[in-house]
Amino acid sequence: MAGTPKRQSTYPLSYSSRHKPRRWPLVLRFVKGAIHADILLPVVLHSAWAALIVYLNNLTDGDFALPNGIIPSLSIVVGLMLVFRNQTSYDRFWTGRQQLTSIVTGVRNLTRSFLLSSSPPNRTATAAERTETDHAVCTLIAMLYAVKNHLRADWGSSFSIIRSEDDEADTSSTDAHSLLRATHHSFSTFLPNALSPPAPPLSPSLALPPSYTPILTPHFTHLLHRGLSLPLSLTLTLERHINYMQRRLGLAPPLASALSTQVANLTASFSAMETIRLTPLPVAHLIHTKQVLALYCAVIPLGLVADMAYWAIPVAMIVCFTLYGIEGIGRQLEDPFGRDRNDIRMDDIVEDVRVEVEVMLEEWRKGEDWFADLGGGSGGDSAMGGSVGDVERWRQSQENTRQSSLL
Repeated sequence: MAGTPKRQSTYPLSYSSRHKPRRWPLVLRFVKGAIHADILLPVVLHSAWAALIVYLNNLTDGDFALPNGIIPSLSIVVGLMLVFRNQTSYDRFWTGRQQLTSIVTGVRNLTRSFLLSSSPPNRTATAAERTETDHAVCTLIAMLYAVKNHLRADWGSSFSIIRSEDDEADTSSTDAHSLLRATHHSFSTFLPNALSPPAPPLSPSLALPPSYTPILTPHFTHLLHRGLSLPLSLTLTLERHINYMQRRLGLAPPLASALSTQVANLTASFSAMETIRLTPLPVAHLIHTKQVLALYCAVIPLGLVADMAYWAIPVAMIVCFTLYGIEGIGRQLEDPFGRDRNDIRMDDIVEDVRVEVEVMLEEWRKGEDWFADLGGGSGGDSAMGGSVGDVERWRQSQENTRQSSLL
């Protein structure tokens, strides 16, 4: 209808939530998110091998047939190896998702604490103090993208992604070729005016995109080519801001300690994700799994040809499709931080958190009541600087609202 307004992408989790239902049942899906393209070659080769076995068996009057007891013996070994392969890969996938959630939680908590504790007690924050807080929150935004790009070894990747209308037709994937277009995201409206002077250029292989330049100081920028990862450099900036809040903004020591713990948790989660990225399955296990799977699929037609004749070809193809598909799924989940459709949707998750942080930062800059009234990080009567009277008035208003809803 012409009068129906178009839905805007302003609701929570607008990037990572599905925008449209699936058009086809999953049982009829062979392209998007499926493993078929990766296993097509081995399935075709084993089918051709099965056809050759059937042809030779007809020529030699059954001399190529094997006893049926061999296949069940091999089936147990192949099944155990594939179960171990898939279970290990899914554990890596799920652990990576949990650690990403920990990073998102830390960024949300630190953003809230930085903004609500940005004003010193008994006075208004100066422009320099607000700039420092602004810069710290922008560093949290940079942390999200730095972790994502570091895990993908995209040393020169830009901060954000911008979706086109065509991309929104199917947001269930992070395929780099069809659904996401990496572009430089401008942080000019979210950064303080007082910026550090530009640093000398790095080597081409380690050069940072322009979107990182306003946030990182020259000292941290130079350390990248010396082997210090960008996420770890950003944690130094966050820890320095916590010390600044304690010295200049009167932040209570218990709250400062809690914020330092949040930064430590960011480092721990990032290190756990880095461990997953840099620790593949043992190559001996991968080699043996491939060889055992190939041998088993090669023996299948030899055990079926005597009883099934030409039907051994499609049956062998189905068995190969099943087993190689399971192995291919485990191979995709082994590194969950890439851009495949079955990987963790890091691009979408990071974009959703960026939107949340930027909205809070904008409201803080405008001096909205929920930031202005709770400012002051002395940690006196309230953990965030509010007085007991403020808390009691808030509780009373909540109680009045609850009573009104019951009437």
